[in-house]
Amino acid sequence: MALTHKIICGDCIEVMKEMESDSVDLVVTDPPYGMSKAFQNDNLEDQKDFNRTWLSELTRRFDCPILIWYKPSSIDEIIVPARELGLELKDYFHLYKPNDIAFPRGSWIRISESIMLFSRKGRDVGYIDRKPYAHDTYIWNHTKKDKSFYHPAVKPLEVVIDILSRIKFDTVLDVFLGSGTTSVAAERLGRNSIGIEISKEYCEIAYKRLLNEVRQAKLDREPSIIERIGF
Repeated sequence: MALTHKIICGDCIEVMKEMESDSVDLVVTDPPYGMSKAFQNDNLEDQKDFNRTWLSELTRRFDCPILIWYKPSSIDEIIVPARELGLELKDYFHLYKPNDIAFPRGSWIRISESIMLFSRKGRDVGYIDRKPYAHDTYIWNHTKKDKSFYHPAVKPLEVVIDILSRIKFDTVLDVFLGSGTTSVAAERLGRNSIGIEISKEYCEIAYKRLLNEVRQAKLDREPSIIERIGF
């Protein structure tokens, strides 16, 4: 049976309202921050409200583990609303960018990204192989970027694949799909994916990137089906 990848253009909250409950087994996403004037003015309560809104709809529809990428200096913007909604922080990982231009030379030991794994209280995450996964760190040299799918917050495909390969799931949902890294990782792992992205430009980029991945795949299975919705 062929894998199915859906790329949906729209507001993730409105799209999730129309999705079937518990139709995904895992959520992986990188929510935007600092996107409004209020956020730029360091109004952290506004950022928490934004995260609370999409997390509330997500947890209402789906009862599964949630992996969230976020800036390490502001993880309370995610952790606080997550706990209010009955989620527990089960595990966390760090991504270091040795060549991050935002940091002075020689300061590579700073954490550039935090990856937090949440699930409902008392629920098992569903690890396939925990050892030596817990609190892993990743080093990503991100100096070279493929401009064909450039996104200001693009995530390293190899890291996403490694993380997803440790968790049991059939279908992964990314509610802030961006340039489509989560979908490509799912294709590499032989899993289904659903991606929601409000920008038509990035939906097109994600679609073309995923289509290229499917066309180049040399696997003993049927070619994957890619559905584009709303763009």
